[in-house]
Amino acid sequence: MSDETKKRLRPSDVRNLIKFNHRMSMFIWSPDRWSIMAFVHGYEYGTSNKCRFTELLGAHIAKQYGLKTDSGGWSHQIARFAEHRSLEWIDAYLLLSSELLNSALAPIPGVELRNSRAKPRKT
Repeated sequence: MSDETKKRLRPSDVRNLIKFNHRMSMFIWSPDRWSIMAFVHGYEYGTSNKCRFTELLGAHIAKQYGLKTDSGGWSHQIARFAEHRSLEWIDAYLLLSSELLNSALAPIPGVELRNSRAKPRKT
């Protein structure tokens, strides 16, 4: 397996983590920083560490927002992001994880999705 393949989220992980983000109370009793961290780490462990979500999330935050990983890991990056943006940790987590999960979604065959920042294609 190439390094590039190892650094991508598997489609099943993307789907499962999106479900977790949108239905947290089905998976954890109290949606807070510590419960989310425990669930995500448990999920990764349950995949025999084939899911690299926390590693990729930390890399995404570092690349997109310049918040490098420190000894506190990805959750501390989110805490620093939240502090800079005057957000609660859980809101910052949902925002940042959604960015990563959205970028990892497989394209739909035959459908070209355009975002609002994309330039229209010339015909």
